[in-house]
Amino acid sequence: MSRAEDDKPKITYPCLWTFAVIGTSEDELRTAIRQVVGSRKHTAHFSKKSEHGKYCSLHMEMTVMSETDRNYIFEGLKSKPQIKMVL
Repeated sequence: MSRAEDDKPKITYPCLWTFAVIGTSEDELRTAIRQVVGSRKHTAHFSKKSEHGKYCSLHMEMTVMSETDRNYIFEGLKSKPQIKMVL
């Protein structure tokens, strides 16, 4: 096992995961999230606005079933033009 694999956190699935989603419009972020997760149960809570109000962020929480599932949601969110960044 490599050093990087040793340092990788151990995550037990399924688990509740939080994605920070950043964009310019709260409504557009909510629409993009729904497009990615579909009918899967999730919550999206407003987090904050940037100092000059150009950007806002939401914390989206949902249960992910595996690392593959988590990465699939992450990549789906990143692919949406309304979403500028996903953490």
